[in-house]
Amino acid sequence: MNIFGILMLLGSLLGYERMLRVCGISPYLAWITAFWIQTVILYLFGMLNQLNLGIYCVNGLGWLLLIGYIIRIFGLKKAPLPVEIHAFDVWMIVLGGLLAIGIYHSIMVHYDNFHIGRQ
Repeated sequence: MNIFGILMLLGSLLGYERMLRVCGISPYLAWITAFWIQTVILYLFGMLNQLNLGIYCVNGLGWLLLIGYIIRIFGLKKAPLPVEIHAFDVWMIVLGGLLAIGIYHSIMVHYDNFHIGRQ
């Protein structure tokens, strides 16, 4: 995955997380729920054999939610919600990174192992 792809994913994820926080979801659950929503939507697109379209829709919706949140802050003069980073968040990021490294170095090909050019 290149830097642009990572930035697209992070921006989209932030859009979902901010939307959930505006809706009143606990900051402890917002990140996990955002991942869950993206996963379920992608799963549905996968079942319809439209996974490429699905990733564009999921990321596009996330970016629209992020842009809407930014407009809410600057255009409507609403106070931004604080971005809270807890020890649990850091722990989950570390574990996710270790899982990604493990999958990347795995010789098995899995349906969600999307790196290109590995033989």
